[in-house]
Amino acid sequence: MEQADPQGELEELADEMVAPGLAQQVEVQPVAVVFAQTPAHAMGANLLNYMTKEGHQLYHDACAPLVDKFDREPTKLKLFLLHIKDEATQYAWMPMLTHLVNNCPCNLCDHYGEST
Repeated sequence: MEQADPQGELEELADEMVAPGLAQQVEVQPVAVVFAQTPAHAMGANLLNYMTKEGHQLYHDACAPLVDKFDREPTKLKLFLLHIKDEATQYAWMPMLTHLVNNCPCNLCDHYGEST
């Protein structure tokens, strides 16, 4: 099985995209990839490597449904939000669940119903 050469493919594409005679001036730089420990930390150049066993398992665990499903009973809402908060803390989702209310950061798990 022949292994792909992404650098060679990029150079060929660059050659096709420039005017004749200018192809020698095009230089394609390889991109360094930095991996993150959680999907929520994958910002900018920090990517989760799904090709590794650890990256795949982390993604699978982070996407798994909660053990206790929310049955829409008002009396169980606080328990459901507590489970969400635990998951958000474990998988670094809390920044996605945090917003400003009167210039104070509030996460949706602790301050549910205080903002619209």
